Amino acid sequence: QPLTISTNGGQLTVSIQTNHGADDIALTLEFSTDLLGWNAAPQDLFSVTIINNGDGTETRTYESSPTFLDEYQRQFLRIHAELLP
Repeated sequence: QPLTISTNGGQLTVSIQTNHGADDIALTLEFSTDLLGWNAAPQDLFSVTIINNGDGTETRTYESSPTFLDEYQRQFLRIHAELLP
């Protein structure tokens, strides 16, 4: 699956499958409380792991702190993709 979102208690996990060779694209997990202002997810709230799937794709997993959903009860998430020069 290209995108999965799951929760475990107060922890949020977002995984996205991408092309392993797509080094000209920067992906950023962003969140908002009102859909108007978007900010990059703070590194102290989300860790990122990248796993090579061995089939030309990789899975990027953004995992929140264990209390993220308790602290930020109303929020919206998106993956921002930017083409690099």
